[in-house]
Amino acid sequence: MTEKNSLKAFREITIQDQNPTRPAQIDQSKDYAGSTNRNKTVSTGTIFGSSAPKYPNFGTNYTTASILSSLGNYSYTQEDSKMGAAEIASLTIGGLSAALPLGMGIFQIVKAFKGDKAQNANGFSRKENKTINNNTENIDDTMTALNSTIQTAESLGDDAPWDSMDKTSKTLSENINTANKERKEALCNAKTAKNNKKTIVGNRDAERINYNSLLAQKANINNNLEQLNKQLTNADENMTPEQKSKIKEQISTLEKELKDIEKKINDSEKKITDFEQQIKVQEQIISNNETAANNLNAAITRANRQMENLNKKINAKEQK
Repeated sequence: MTEKNSLKAFREITIQDQNPTRPAQIDQSKDYAGSTNRNKTVSTGTIFGSSAPKYPNFGTNYTTASILSSLGNYSYTQEDSKMGAAEIASLTIGGLSAALPLGMGIFQIVKAFKGDKAQNANGFSRKENKTINNNTENIDDTMTALNSTIQTAESLGDDAPWDSMDKTSKTLSENINTANKERKEALCNAKTAKNNKKTIVGNRDAERINYNSLLAQKANINNNLEQLNKQLTNADENMTPEQKSKIKEQISTLEKELKDIEKKINDSEKKITDFEQQIKVQEQIISNNETAANNLNAAITRANRQMENLNKKINAKEQK
């Protein structure tokens, strides 16, 4: 693509992003997913200061509540950065991770993601990514806390202190409960997106019917114009000037109608294209949340096994 064509494509994408067409059935005070915006704050830890990213050491026993207070001195919000951890997670799910080098820090990913102001690496605009992000359950901290506590439970042998076992058991139970809640939220988000997709698909299909009707009207006008022009071209000497004048007026009227129909056809095409993109947004929200729910479910299953093993060890110590 030449530089000139690239600029043209950029302008077209930017204009489309600034003037979205939304279905009338969806509450305009909400985003495409039908949910109000939910700003989430995600602490990232201290990852600057060297060429290799540094990530905080959380220890072995902690909860999702303590993880935020244990992190480093830098945090950012979606409102400030226009991108949160769940959005980065959605990029990974969508295949961005395959295009990025291993070991990239979170802000390196953000920088790569925001390289194009209009169209991001995953094929969605910044506005669309914000919609996706706001309606994707952020499970990063919960998964980190749960996996860490599982590892702690796995490392505790039969000879481990009772206090360590008891503390780990309580923390693991709390993290399992948190994971179950977030799993339900992710499934709820996916269900909402499926319902919204159904509504948008209905709007798109209705617009396609309108589009086909407009094409039929255009064809009819063109046919009438062709017939009238033939009458003028093949007019014999018996056709009076008044008759010719009347035909010309009819042609002029039809040409105006044709321009109006062509404009309506272009508008309809834009609506259909916009509906198609909105459907893709909902599909991404569904995919992100179902992936999050599946990941949480796998971690919860593993955590429950460790909880059972840990409680057996605790009971054995109490009986001695």
